[in-house]
Amino acid sequence: RSCVPAITNPELMPLVDLDLLLLNIRRASYSPTVPITADVPGTDQQITVDLDIEQLTAQFPNAQEQWDENLTIMDDAGNQLDFVICPVTVKSMFGATKFVLRQQQAAAEISMSNRKNDEKIDDMDEQFKNLSSLAVNIVSDSIQEIRTGTTTVKNPAEIRNFLNQIDLEYFRAIQNHINKQKERVTFADWPMTSSAEQIAAVNAVLAEIGAA
Repeated sequence: RSCVPAITNPELMPLVDLDLLLLNIRRASYSPTVPITADVPGTDQQITVDLDIEQLTAQFPNAQEQWDENLTIMDDAGNQLDFVICPVTVKSMFGATKFVLRQQQAAAEISMSNRKNDEKIDDMDEQFKNLSSLAVNIVSDSIQEIRTGTTTVKNPAEIRNFLNQIDLEYFRAIQNHINKQKERVTFADWPMTSSAEQIAAVNAVLAEIGAA
């Protein structure tokens, strides 16, 4: 909040904008570039490049323009379900991360305890159920409203309850829609030019594969 006063509630910021924001904070307070080192596939060579943050962020798509918040699904009875889906917030994703860490800690404690195996299995089963509910919670946090005919649902608890009752096919359709929108709001590929030595190393590996 101190770095970007215009963002009055950072927790409600769309997660898709987080990397963009952090890079610009780095550019303003530390350095205009980010050094990146990557392995050249199949060799012991490495390539290093300084990413220009201004150029990188300038190519970042406008989420408001690219994100399609509307999804329509027809159920088996021919009824139309309309969803309004927004990017998940920073608060929601950080909460999910904390939840996973707590479940992992609980699972480790169960495994190391001196309790009977049957009791451990029951407890571990409960942990798996909790983790399974996480996917529903993340998706429900993205859904702003659901319209079914003349009914509009906006209450978060009712939306979550609805998702727990629909068929898996429809739930996956919602997840696929969200994933497609994420792909539309991401950084463009950054070109990296290999040196003659690195290209020769790759060609040598390819030649060995061809000879084999």
